[in-house]
Amino acid sequence: MRTAICIIALVLVVAAGLFAAVLIAGDYHRDVTGAEIERADEAVAEINITNGGIAMTSTSRTLALLREKGMMCQTVEKWVKFGDKGGCRKDLYGIIDALAVSPERGILGVQVCDMSGRTAHIEKLTVEMRENSITWLRSGGKLEVHAWRKLKVKRGGKAVRWTVDVTAITLDMMGEE
Repeated sequence: MRTAICIIALVLVVAAGLFAAVLIAGDYHRDVTGAEIERADEAVAEINITNGGIAMTSTSRTLALLREKGMMCQTVEKWVKFGDKGGCRKDLYGIIDALAVSPERGILGVQVCDMSGRTAHIEKLTVEMRENSITWLRSGGKLEVHAWRKLKVKRGGKAVRWTVDVTAITLDMMGEE
């Protein structure tokens, strides 16, 4: 009986911790501020050790970063469902996951990925979807790839921080002027 009570208490503590972490980390559809990202990073670093991780998406991190820079932004990538078992993501014009605007920076289209997919996403914009990228850039828009990765705060430590590598896509990269 005593063992059963201990197990139930442990399950309740773990469930409460996971619930709090989800509230801190935010869910997929919620936009977050920079301060929330810092709290989420700390919470996720703790959670990843115990349960495999609850994390914000790279797109949510990009939206928060752009908002910190004073830009108005929105996700423009959509999930297209087909049948009962699947679907696929559809980017705006096949090239943009998030769209941001500001009087100072103009219109910015962002392709978001993790660092391991950076090269493939740059190739997608400059080779596969070259014509769409050229049209976007010649129309006055800017295009960037935001590649996210976790880096340890201290060598040998457990704490991690998300960092972004931003690559501007230009007409020069595609042999255009």
